[in-house]
Amino acid sequence: MQYVAPTRPTAPTQIKVTPGDGGLLIGWAAPADPGYLDRTGATDGISGYTVALTQKGTSNPIINRTVTGDSTVVTGLSDDTTYVIQVSAKNAVGTGPVSATEGTPSPVASGPSGYIDEVQKLATAQTEIASGASASTADAAGTDPTVRDGLGVNGSELVQQSDAAATTDQTDSEDGPKLSDVLVAPNSGSNTVTVFATIADSGITVDSSDPAAPVTLSTGSTESVAYTLTTESLPAFVSTADTAAVALPVPPTAGDTLTDPSADVDGVGQAPLELDSGTGEISATDSSTSSSTAKTATAMASSSYVSVNYSGIARWAKTYAASDEYNGYRDDCTDFAARAMYYGGGMRMIRPPGLFPPRKDTNDHHWYHDGVVPPHYSLSWGVALDSLKFVEYEGTAVSHSRDGMGVGDVVYSNWSGDRSGKHVNHAGIIVKVTSKNVYIAQHSPSRVDSLEKQKGYHSWRQYGPHMYLWITRPVESK
Repeated sequence: MQYVAPTRPTAPTQIKVTPGDGGLLIGWAAPADPGYLDRTGATDGISGYTVALTQKGTSNPIINRTVTGDSTVVTGLSDDTTYVIQVSAKNAVGTGPVSATEGTPSPVASGPSGYIDEVQKLATAQTEIASGASASTADAAGTDPTVRDGLGVNGSELVQQSDAAATTDQTDSEDGPKLSDVLVAPNSGSNTVTVFATIADSGITVDSSDPAAPVTLSTGSTESVAYTLTTESLPAFVSTADTAAVALPVPPTAGDTLTDPSADVDGVGQAPLELDSGTGEISATDSSTSSSTAKTATAMASSSYVSVNYSGIARWAKTYAASDEYNGYRDDCTDFAARAMYYGGGMRMIRPPGLFPPRKDTNDHHWYHDGVVPPHYSLSWGVALDSLKFVEYEGTAVSHSRDGMGVGDVVYSNWSGDRSGKHVNHAGIIVKVTSKNVYIAQHSPSRVDSLEKQKGYHSWRQYGPHMYLWITRPVESK
């Protein structure tokens, strides 16, 4: 093995600028070479990005800031004025070269404040319904027709969530959603605007399902969301999406983190659990099987299996659940789970023989990720279905009862009504189990919350009446 000294990172790539009223949304993709390996697993080696703006034709920067993610919103600029934008990456060694482009803010005809108010009211209404502070969509929306229509079907699901929380002995107290990095952008060629905002929704959940030992947890999420509204005198919500999906450049691994067409033919052999979205209850879909993943993993570890630190998996996941560090993946749920298993649980990477592994390894018997961007990695590291197939190949058990779930287990879910194991949408890490509830740390979106909870417009169960779960205790053969 040859030692390579760390270096400064190369320049960020694919800078993309979205003009808004009095500001710009600036996004970029990571450098091709971060120059440094972060052995905590928290980052891809990049500790931050410096973003500098200078009015074109001048030399003094008017903005110079450091951010940890792959985008930033700059406000307080003059409309119809062109700015030169420079972005550079830095690591433990130093700051790399800049990438530069230009951007020109564009005004919204009626001004941005009315649209921002509607987004704040909608986010507040969603939180009030989910926490039980409002009993219905009508109660939460009040007399505002824009918010009432914006809640739509999602509002009914939030009511279901609140009702389910009551039956599972959960009580929420919410701080209320806080908006930051807000920018209203006019959409050329249509009578719409898009409000970009980062929404932080935090609170406390008291779980009294074990009356003798109630549990208090800090829960919540941070999401970057793009709301599109009409520009009529009474605006209406048209759509809601991830900011990354509509305004940021596409990283090389963006399509590798959910189901991959080349990988979802065989599926997995073990039957899933089912979560009923109406009640929030977990029920076994195969009553003949009720194996405990914890007991199975203990037996395996004592013979031909690597010892895995399951508490370490959960601890790493809780520590970095709210992190906005960019790891080269746009939707990084499976990458997040893999990093928790590797850096927190002590599981080793399994690489194919040879000096240089494939950049995208389709063999589910391999499990690895290196420190370059775009990474050389196995699909089992970054794709939910392949990750499930890998842990199944290694011999993990799938829990078919709540008693079989444990801290450090990896949860894979399908929310499109397919229990065949050929399609898996998402992955997360169990960080707490009580007699009625299971709490998950996850990315995309970044949050810690109970399994059946829905925060904002994201949900593990918003796409259909039933969600199927494969709850696994990862093991690894020696």
